[in-house]
Amino acid sequence: MLVLRLALVGTLSAVLSSAVVSDERTLYRYINEKGVKVIVGSLPPKATPLGYDIITLSGVLIERVPRQLTAAELSNKGNERNQQRLQEEEQRRLEEWDKSLMLRYSSTSDIKAGKDRAMSNVKVRISILKSNRQSVKSEIESEQARAANIERRNGKVPKAMTDKIDVLREEIKSIEDAIYVRGQETEDIEKQFVRDVARFETLQERIELRNKARPTVERKSYY
Repeated sequence: MLVLRLALVGTLSAVLSSAVVSDERTLYRYINEKGVKVIVGSLPPKATPLGYDIITLSGVLIERVPRQLTAAELSNKGNERNQQRLQEEEQRRLEEWDKSLMLRYSSTSDIKAGKDRAMSNVKVRISILKSNRQSVKSEIESEQARAANIERRNGKVPKAMTDKIDVLREEIKSIEDAIYVRGQETEDIEKQFVRDVARFETLQERIELRNKARPTVERKSYY
């Protein structure tokens, strides 16, 4: 009798175990191109329009797998990420710019004074460069006069002298390039001044609007 009972218990355990295993088996549910719901025992085609669900035999959802993106969609997604990154970088740049303006200046007059100082510094450098250029030109003229005197006496101009004149001419060119760059700096300073003033005024307007929107608290007098 005991043996029979144990056999029944073993059979029942096997049946229950089999039922659990069967219930753990996964199926795949998806909507095909015709809009029909399909349930299969193997992985569905990769090009399913809406992706697919992994479910149990009893229909319990285990995982929802989205459809694969097309090459065009992947490209667009990459472009969207790049666009978002650029927007975030621009936002950080604006925040740094705003912080710099509010820390350095208290009015547009301060910005103008800063521009005037920067312009003055550049103009001083340009003046120094022009002075250097004139000195080098005078040295070239002196060397050329010496070479002309030698030629008038039917002499041969030393190579060292002609080489020196060539070097001095190159120096003139370098100085003129530097003068041009400094001239561009003055234009950049002027443009930056216009941008700084416009941005500063925008920030001031925001602060003013925020202050106006802030509720005023009426103080009680105890006297």
